[in-house]
Amino acid sequence: MGLSRELPPEKLLQVALQALSRGEPVAIATIVKKEGSGPRREGSKIVVLKDGSVYGTLGGGSFEAHVVKTALQALKEGTPVRKRYSFVGRPVKDAVDTGLICGGVLEVFVDVLRPSPRAVVFGVGRVGKPLADLLNFLGFRVVVLDPAQDLVREDVFPYAEGRYAGSLDEVVAKLKDLVREEDFVLVTHGEPESDYRVTKAGF
Repeated sequence: MGLSRELPPEKLLQVALQALSRGEPVAIATIVKKEGSGPRREGSKIVVLKDGSVYGTLGGGSFEAHVVKTALQALKEGTPVRKRYSFVGRPVKDAVDTGLICGGVLEVFVDVLRPSPRAVVFGVGRVGKPLADLLNFLGFRVVVLDPAQDLVREDVFPYAEGRYAGSLDEVVAKLKDLVREEDFVLVTHGEPESDYRVTKAGF
């Protein structure tokens, strides 16, 4: 469950970083402009996760509910959005009427943060090993998998975010659990049946 109270910036950032590390996108809604009175000051933020959890507060009520709805839509579409909200009890051009009467207009920017993509390399022999090294050099987060345990040792891939070995069935199952929407999967094992099985899994 999210927290419906103001949180210090470091706590909000911690929540966002934890979600990103799990491979989840994050929406951060910030009051960027305030004209007249409103429930919160400029710079106030909430973090919204894809499951609807909300951390921090923009003042609650119908205003915050609308911002959360907007944030969830932004997460779904993967694009940021900016909206104005009216608290004056009458229509205001290009502003959503909150039904509240604080006397002002707030502008909220909802940004969407997505986890950085990973390069997931299956098969780290003569082709996969230098490929993984190059991807690491280029700044990718790298995960390596191979049926051979000795090929995915920590001393061979000290930079890898994950190293997995096992039977082909185990590797395919691990890939299904591991691969995220943002990731790139590179199949370089070289044995036709193995490469076919992994490719057919549809990552």
